[in-house]
Amino acid sequence: MAKSTTHIDGILATLIVLGADKKSIDAETLTVGCFKAFPSLFSMDLFKDYPRIDRVKNRIKDLLHEDMIIEHKDGFYKLTEKGKEWRLKKSELVRRAEQLLSNTELKSIESQNIADAEFEKEKKKLKRTSAYSEFGENKSKITIMDFMDFLKIDIYSTRQLFERKVKRIKAICMRDNELKELFIFMSKKFGERHTDFKIEIDRLLEVKK
Repeated sequence: MAKSTTHIDGILATLIVLGADKKSIDAETLTVGCFKAFPSLFSMDLFKDYPRIDRVKNRIKDLLHEDMIIEHKDGFYKLTEKGKEWRLKKSELVRRAEQLLSNTELKSIESQNIADAEFEKEKKKLKRTSAYSEFGENKSKITIMDFMDFLKIDIYSTRQLFERKVKRIKAICMRDNELKELFIFMSKKFGERHTDFKIEIDRLLEVKK
């Protein structure tokens, strides 16, 4: 990736690869896409394996102001004609992003009505997490970082994103006895409410200082 690549470049390239010229893309899918395509630009400073949500969120405001994207509905974004024209100037960057995202499954989450096939796929993903592995071996070893990985969030996650993730993952876990036990254990330990989660995060950051 060229050194001159900016956060805005990364977001626009990701939007193009995700098809935002024809459909609207939700902020969560965009954030994960940016992180997968440009990890050095969108990873957290202390925890490189997690995306920086604020870096996407702040640049979205700039892109809206510059008329590069429009907010199709709350939290969903689509490229304007001006945004589509940007591709002509950065075709090589778009190709790189496309290569990095070609084997990544990114899907908008709009409903908790989870079909059986999707449930099985999501269940397998959750059972590959460190939290699931440690729960079977020694659940006292599960940390808040394992909890964040399980929910696919970071320390900058907004209340809205946190609550949406919890609702989504809980809906999946309640359909599997092992995952149900794990989810209940972690939600009691780290908080199922955003306020409780933030308290735990503040404690984590204090330790890191």
